Amino acid sequence: MVSECLTNAGKHGGARRADVDIGRRKDRLVIKVIDDGRGFTPEQAIGSGLSNLLDRIEAIGGRLEVSSRPGGGTAIIAELPYATTAANDATSPTRRVAVGRRE
Repeated sequence: MVSECLTNAGKHGGARRADVDIGRRKDRLVIKVIDDGRGFTPEQAIGSGLSNLLDRIEAIGGRLEVSSRPGGGTAIIAELPYATTAANDATSPTRRVAVGRRE
């Protein structure tokens, strides 16, 4: 999912920077990919790979939220089921990775 979002940000959105946050909320893994690309309208997303990504995430009981506007970049947030154990059931810290395009 992250790889696909980063590829799309550069290829279709012309993004120069993207931030990836990965964290956990109880029984959910939360992944956020936010870029500074061109953005798009909902009409422009029809027929895109986003519908395939949504299908794959929903198939495992997850949820996908896409927020974008022309000239404003794109934010994609996925929440996926995450099995916990008694020794590992607290909320984990978020990991942040910044990805930039080389000149």
